[in-house]
Amino acid sequence: MADQHMLSDRDRRDIQGLVLFGTSCPLLRYHFLQVDEPVSARRFVHSLLVPGDPLHINSAGVRDKDARSESLVYVGFTWKGLAALGVPGVTLQSFPETFRQGAKARAADLGDTGPSAPAHWVFDHDEVHVAVLLYARHREQFDSLSATLVARAAQHGCRVVSTLDAEALPDYTHPSGQHLTRPVHFGYSDGISQPDILPATTRRPGTPPAVPPGMFLLGNPDPPQDGDSFAVANQPMPIPAALFRNGSFGAFRMMEQDVDAYEEFLDRNAPDAAARELLAAKMCGRWRNGVPLSLSPDTPNPVPAIPRDRLNAYDYNPSPAAPDAVPDPDGRRCPIGSHARRCNPRTSEVLGGMGHRLRLIRRGMPYGPMYDPAKKRDGVARGMLGLFLCVSLKDQFEFIMRHWVNDGMFARGLAAADKDPMVGAQGDGDHFTWRDDSGRPASTTPLSRFVTTRAAAYLFFPSLTGLRYLSQLPDQAPTEHQREMVEEAVSTIVQGMRMAIGDGTTRDAHTKHHGLVTATFTVHGDVPEGLRHGLLAEPRSYTAYIRFSNGRPTPVLPPDAAPDVRGMAIKLFDVHGAKEAPDEKLTHDFILASHPTFFVPDVFGYVDFLKLPSLADKLRLFPDLAKSFRSFDSPLTIRYFSQTPYALGPQVVKYIARPLDPAEQPPLTLTPEEMAARQPDYLRTAMAERLAAQPATFAFCVQLAPDPAAACVDDATRLWDSEPVQVATITIDPQEFRTAARDALAETISFSPWHCLHAHRPLGTVNLARRIVYRDASVLRHANRAVPVREPDGKEDF
Repeated sequence: MADQHMLSDRDRRDIQGLVLFGTSCPLLRYHFLQVDEPVSARRFVHSLLVPGDPLHINSAGVRDKDARSESLVYVGFTWKGLAALGVPGVTLQSFPETFRQGAKARAADLGDTGPSAPAHWVFDHDEVHVAVLLYARHREQFDSLSATLVARAAQHGCRVVSTLDAEALPDYTHPSGQHLTRPVHFGYSDGISQPDILPATTRRPGTPPAVPPGMFLLGNPDPPQDGDSFAVANQPMPIPAALFRNGSFGAFRMMEQDVDAYEEFLDRNAPDAAARELLAAKMCGRWRNGVPLSLSPDTPNPVPAIPRDRLNAYDYNPSPAAPDAVPDPDGRRCPIGSHARRCNPRTSEVLGGMGHRLRLIRRGMPYGPMYDPAKKRDGVARGMLGLFLCVSLKDQFEFIMRHWVNDGMFARGLAAADKDPMVGAQGDGDHFTWRDDSGRPASTTPLSRFVTTRAAAYLFFPSLTGLRYLSQLPDQAPTEHQREMVEEAVSTIVQGMRMAIGDGTTRDAHTKHHGLVTATFTVHGDVPEGLRHGLLAEPRSYTAYIRFSNGRPTPVLPPDAAPDVRGMAIKLFDVHGAKEAPDEKLTHDFILASHPTFFVPDVFGYVDFLKLPSLADKLRLFPDLAKSFRSFDSPLTIRYFSQTPYALGPQVVKYIARPLDPAEQPPLTLTPEEMAARQPDYLRTAMAERLAAQPATFAFCVQLAPDPAAACVDDATRLWDSEPVQVATITIDPQEFRTAARDALAETISFSPWHCLHAHRPLGTVNLARRIVYRDASVLRHANRAVPVREPDGKEDF
């Protein structure tokens, strides 16, 4: 059996490639977009998933096969961007608070104040919804693909807020004589230390231990590796899993580097060239050529030379990965406060106690021309476009920035005000301190702030499955994953029915009925032209059965006073024409409930809901469930809603049944004592008392989708605010429904939203699951009762 802590080949094909792999493509452009039209924007996302398209998003599986791609495309979203795409509210609220707030709101806590404050950023953070990253190997191809991307985005309701370019600097020999590879503007080699994700098949002795995929990919295990550490990823997952599994969060930062100030600082604090280079090495934790001080504290050119693929094979204490490491607890070889040791403490004793496990994946590239010491203060902006990937922005990225980079309490031996000497948010009078070879403290003159934040954004990079979820629209065929989710939902629900009340002989929901009544459904003659489809095409009256019920199934049926969702299932008779579900030939059903929205947005949320272990978890993640639980005086005074959308010819609509007589009454607020005082079946009694001598009437209404997003985005939790239009009247004449024959039929009669004409076909993945769930549940219920499934005729059923 495959190790659950390892990534499978299927996972790798699903993950955006930048999470697992860097690139040698030298050109990068961030396209920051704003979504103006959600439906078109979803089509834009869908266009990035078409195989063979030059802007197709690259997966880690493809990168496994071809490490020298000519171009690469990746996409991430801000929280506001996901909202602009019409992602359901229950999903949006399930994101971690840090991501919901965004980089602008969190800036001050990370030291982004003064010139680094959001007011000085190069774009308005709140306008950024989507970030499309384009890498390329050749300039002509790069510019062509970027132009195509911008034009395509514009055609799909997405406009460019900003573009930011970066380009790899060429390798060169520093004036100190050190050869730099993948250099940064400050004059150091880069890209040496990146965490390896299990399984890591090409590891060399001495390198830090590989980390579980759950450190960087949502929905994957991240078990503690020793008794003193805790698991970053073992936290509540957002919903649905289809969107989040194998996704990563990313903190984007545009970091302007003041190379002149850095070089001048080195000049002020070093008497000669050798001392200058040693100070530069102590501030970084490595010599400029990447050789770590821990392996070579005195020279950047040890003999024998250290191969580049061994430059990460070290530690600050002997450890299982580096048993021969020289102990350096007080930082005499590599200062405790150096940049490299702060950002990757390895086995050092540090705040949080997770030096080896609290990691970030860095994807960065310089912007601006190479620094020329002969042309100081040239006024040209240069720096780094950085992306820091993780599963928890708060517990990984922000923790490292706040406590390891910008806090002297990072480790023993530092002053409280000490910060990272290269990238820290330095204040007046801050110094860089270290211990010399004899252990005595040493210090520099005051530091200035060498790095200024010019832009920032918190992004979510979904898997390819997650991107398909975000881009799905009704005119696209159901994805393979959607079909899998439907099958899983059906399997779970049917299995639950086998353990339900009556050992599977009763319904899995809306088990307790208040009565099955006969009614007349009269279509009006003044139905607006645009709504004259299917049943509403012409005036007519239909015989109907209506079953009123309580929603919740429990081991013991709850009393009517208990807060619950109430149901109204309507079956019309003598409806001719082909039906969406062929098991009933002459009927047409409407399924309504007492809350205007469904408690999950789609089938993916439905499956997540079914998997949650407790009611408390269900209520926490799906707040609409609790909102739907109410108490009422009578089934005849409740307004009922279809909750999910349906077609009405070319329109997208919902249905509402509004009480006319008796008039609609608001929900009750009952104390426990008041609930206990009511009879267990008082709703059945109230309905019987009304219908003993007087009719009851409902206005049957159609509610049009208020906007294109409501019509096209699969979100059954969204409340529509459009005005309902009455198209029919339901009349329930006086009758005695409390008979054995009526009650027996109320138990066995089957309803389904798919018992309908094609013009009224159900829409959305919740209804897609219902098609099979309702059918299979009915078959199972009847089989357990040893009675056949039959279609009632509305004439001789009692």
